[in-house]
Amino acid sequence: MISVPDVKAAARYAAGHGGKIVVAPRLLTGRGEVAILADPEGAPFGVIHSSSGDPPDYLGEDKQWVWIELWAKNAKAMADFYSGVAGYEIEPPVERPDGSFGYFLASGGYTRCSIIPTPAPSLAPAWLPYLRVEDVKTATKQAEQAGARVVVPPNAAVRDGRVSLIVDPTGAALGLAEVTPESQ
Repeated sequence: MISVPDVKAAARYAAGHGGKIVVAPRLLTGRGEVAILADPEGAPFGVIHSSSGDPPDYLGEDKQWVWIELWAKNAKAMADFYSGVAGYEIEPPVERPDGSFGYFLASGGYTRCSIIPTPAPSLAPAWLPYLRVEDVKTATKQAEQAGARVVVPPNAAVRDGRVSLIVDPTGAALGLAEVTPESQ
């Protein structure tokens, strides 16, 4: 869920800029106002204006969500779209090893997510969440033993440590991230 100051305005923006309203804005008792939308490439996402306010920013601990990235057909266009939906600042593009560019979206002085070109053009655009784990190799092995399929083995180094990518038995993709102490 993306925190926004006005759910109805975010839904109007999405619909007016090539996206769709999947579930119209509605009030959830005890939570606030929410809507489920889809971006112009079809990736679903939710927006919320929480009735209790946003929680403080923090780096997720072991077994908590630590990051999310969008795999998009046109990363720049999607960075512009999400900037409009939620008022994100688009940080300068980062060149990737394949020569393409990825984008980080920020607000309140914090980087919130990244948008990268999909590594497999045949895949539908989608958000990929990352779960923080103490040991990415052990967590990947445990996931595989529980029926997950390993897509990227746990030797992939990234800016904040090591990651693996898995697809769980239901078909949902998930990143496992071991955050190195130096990057905290």
